[in-house]
Amino acid sequence: MSARHASGQFLRAAHVELGDTAIRDILSLGQEAEVITPESLRQRVIAEIQKIGEAYAA
Repeated sequence: MSARHASGQFLRAAHVELGDTAIRDILSLGQEAEVITPESLRQRVIAEIQKIGEAYAA
């Protein structure tokens, strides 16, 4: 399901396996993507982003 938000952004619902492939796919979209639910996937994506930030900050 996809829908356009009043702000012009798209909201897209997708059924995905909650594994490393899903995280890589989400991260490949860069700042264009935001995981809203499930919270467990959102937290895994946040953790990966933090690791990337730490790697580049060093």
